[in-house]
Order: sequence, then structure tokens, then C-alpha cells
Amino acid sequence: MRKRLDIFLRSAMEPYPELWGFCKKLLILSHFQATVKRGFSINKEVESDNIKEDTVVTRRLVCDYITQHGGVPLSKALLQSVARARTRYRAHLEKEKGGIIPGS
Repeated sequence: MRKRLDIFLRSAMEPYPELWGFCKKLLILSHFQATVKRGFSINKEVESDNIKEDTVVTRRLVCDYITQHGGVPLSKALLQSVARARTRYRAHLEKEKGGIIPGS
């Protein structure tokens, strides 16, 4: 059975977590120059003051995977649900706290 390279390396390097972290970063850097240039804009989108390097690497892996596989379809129902999410969350908090909404 064939395995993805990252799965194979992770299992082989389990006793060496620091080496595995280095290999993950090395694999990310192995893309061509166009990928690197494109990555700068993606990194800027996910960057914040309190974000750790592993989080940036993980988000980049997710962004690259989504891009390689054609993106994520955004249906009208999904967009409407996202637009109402904050209202539903605040209603949930109000119900949980007995009518008091934090930050109001």
C-alpha cells in the first residue's frame, strides 16, 4: 500500500519530534518559486501578533490543499448561515446566562 510522504515520515520520525518539525518545514519550502511568491499573500492573511509558527505552517498546508483541489464551494445557504452565526451565538449566550449578553 502506498502512503503519502508526510504520513510515512511522521510515523518514521515519531521518536524525533524536533527532526519531524524540521522536515515539515523543509517539505513546505520544496515548492517552486511561484508557490513561494503566492505564499507571501496567504501568510499575510493568516498572520497575527499572537500566532505561533506551527499555526502558520498548518494554515498554509490547509490553504495549499484547498487550492490544489479546486477550492471550497460556497452555496447561498452556507453564506446566509455564516451571516447569521454571530446572532445565533449571542442568543445562545443570552439563554445560557439567563438573559445577560456579555459586552452589552
